[in-house]
Amino acid sequence: MELTITKPDDWHLHLRDGSLLEAVLPHSAQHFGRAIVMPNLKPLITATTTAVAYRDELVYGVKLYPAGATTNTQDGVTDVFGKCFSVLEEMVEQNIPLLVI
Repeated sequence: MELTITKPDDWHLHLRDGSLLEAVLPHSAQHFGRAIVMPNLKPLITATTTAVAYRDELVYGVKLYPAGATTNTQDGVTDVFGKCFSVLEEMVEQNIPLLVI
């Protein structure tokens, strides 16, 4: 039997912040499908306001892949409004752009 892992998970990713984040993140995203991010920033995130500010620094938008819209999207979203409506509503509230291919 042969098992091919095309995009493994990184279960221990240290993103850091600032210029180091900008240098590391593209490489991680290129090679890994998902990540569990380690919260070891300096200064530490100890309040909701700093957590929200850090999230706002990281999250730019949400990309939508409709099923069949491009190569390898056969498993993409088939019912955007039925399956994603609550997420889309929250994205509006949070001012998060929807990126559609």
